[in-house]
Amino acid sequence: MRETFYRPDFNRQANRFWHPKTLQQHITKQKIQPITNLDDLAMHSWPEEQTADDFIEFTYQQRQLAQQHAETKNQPLTSIIGTGQGSFATPEQADEFIRMERETWTS
Repeated sequence: MRETFYRPDFNRQANRFWHPKTLQQHITKQKIQPITNLDDLAMHSWPEEQTADDFIEFTYQQRQLAQQHAETKNQPLTSIIGTGQGSFATPEQADEFIRMERETWTS
């Protein structure tokens, strides 16, 4: 038998979903003010000696890194097997390493 739960706030939540606030309502609630001084938009953390070209290059590099991360993000964990220092990609490589280590014990 399927059990149902009474939720008194369901209608209110459904109403908010089907009748979202307007942009003007969000602006009013968040007390957003118009920008009157362009200096307010300046990025003060950027070093003054860096040029606009440096900023563009930095942005380009960040986008490349983000793209590379996105491309590798969905790879399975098994894709990194054997990539770390001292690790083995196959059982055969591990066996060969152990065999060579054992040979040094008897020498």
